[in-house]
Order: sequence, then C-alpha cells, then structure tokens
Amino acid sequence: MDTINMSTIKTACKTHFFDTSTMRFFNSKTHGKGYRSGDLAFFVTSEQFEYHGRRDPVRYTVRVIDLKTGEVETHPNHDTFQKYSTLENADIAARLAALEQE
Repeated sequence: MDTINMSTIKTACKTHFFDTSTMRFFNSKTHGKGYRSGDLAFFVTSEQFEYHGRRDPVRYTVRVIDLKTGEVETHPNHDTFQKYSTLENADIAARLAALEQE
C-alpha cells in the first residue's frame, strides 16, 4: 500500500464526482491523502447537510476510485454513506481497506 495525493485522485476521476457544483451540493470535502493498492485508491470525504434551517453534524465516508476507469464509489465493505463520525476513524478504515486489497 502506498499513499496517493488527492490531486492525483481527482485527475484520474472520469465522472462529475469532484465537480465544484457536485461538491457544493453535498457540502462535501476531501481530506488529506488516499491509500493506493494496485489500481484502486481509497480516500475519505465528509458531508454536512443543511435543510430547513437545521445543520446536521459532519459525517465521513470511505470512497474508492478505480484509477483505470476513473469511477468513484462508496467503498462496498464500508457500505454506509456517512458511516463515520470522526475523520480519524474514517482514515483508519480507508487505510485498512487498501491493506485488504494487497
């Protein structure tokens, strides 16, 4: 497993996942670096929803990008969108997911 910077991940993406309008709509941010294992890279996003004057807490999601196809998904073994309440736990899960691929 190697680390991979977010600019490399964003460049590899062939979808609208990282478009400014998409990120703004979901109030989504990327965090730190990713973890690469072969053609896959695992990384963390956060989302915070606001509606009717209410702001939900920030939650974190482990994502995976196939660096060959440029497709991004919520990591299937970490199947719940916004599963993590802390960045630290999400980052650990992303690292472990990359290690599981080796």
